Amino acid sequence: MKPGRTQVRAILSLLADPDADIVDIVRSKLFTMGEPAVREVLAAAPVGSRAQREAGRILLCLKEPPLETQFRNLHEGAGGDIDLETASFTLARLEYPALDIQRYRSRLNKMAEELAPSIAPDDHPLRVIQTLNHFIHEIQGFRGKSNGPAASYMNRVLDRKTGLPISISALYVFLARRLDLPVFGVGMPVHFIAKYRTADGMEFLFDPYNKGQLLTANECAEYLSRLDLAFEPSMLRQASDRQILTRMIFNLCAAYRSQDDASKVDALERLARILLKRHPLQE
Repeated sequence: MKPGRTQVRAILSLLADPDADIVDIVRSKLFTMGEPAVREVLAAAPVGSRAQREAGRILLCLKEPPLETQFRNLHEGAGGDIDLETASFTLARLEYPALDIQRYRSRLNKMAEELAPSIAPDDHPLRVIQTLNHFIHEIQGFRGKSNGPAASYMNRVLDRKTGLPISISALYVFLARRLDLPVFGVGMPVHFIAKYRTADGMEFLFDPYNKGQLLTANECAEYLSRLDLAFEPSMLRQASDRQILTRMIFNLCAAYRSQDDASKVDALERLARILLKRHPLQE
């Protein structure tokens, strides 16, 4: 359905809005209207304007394969693992189908460039963790927030600077990988955390959700015991990217169930089946 002239003008205005939330809503709405509508908006957009760029990106997204196909095509590295960063932003296209992934990669690149001068190759791991904490929570202003689907989608985590424990931990991992730092996710039951592992095997556990608070294995065990869960050392192993993404999907399933959104839950369960088909969680 092609939009009328008045609707086109409204869409152009909203696509240029400085509020990222508004632009996301309009981008997703225009995507669902289909290619004829996008081409109509693109033709009416001023040359070189933000609205023209946004409409052009939406047109490119419309030409991409369905989300399930994108999941099947996720690149696998050694051992069959995937790239968490690419996969997590691909997952966000369930809710934000016209998501411009490169825009968020660029934002992460910029954050890593700002962080890099504060970290030296010979820094002690505890100082590295402290520097990461200060940059992410104090300078960038990220904080924990655990309600709603937006807390699981990495694009919204970056936009709103809030997220679940697993989302904030993923942010640490994304920045660490850009700086060649040995920071890894740890899929502890109930509460996702992270670790810094040195070349000689020393490990430092910390909680990105709670401003990078340092943890011991005993403290993790005590936390789980308060929830009537038995602790096992295997709970503090490094999580693979596939395991992290699967947990993100299950978190989203829970969030959408609380909203009685059965269609989103069904779509997420299909993505999880694709993800785990060749590499089950107990890899």
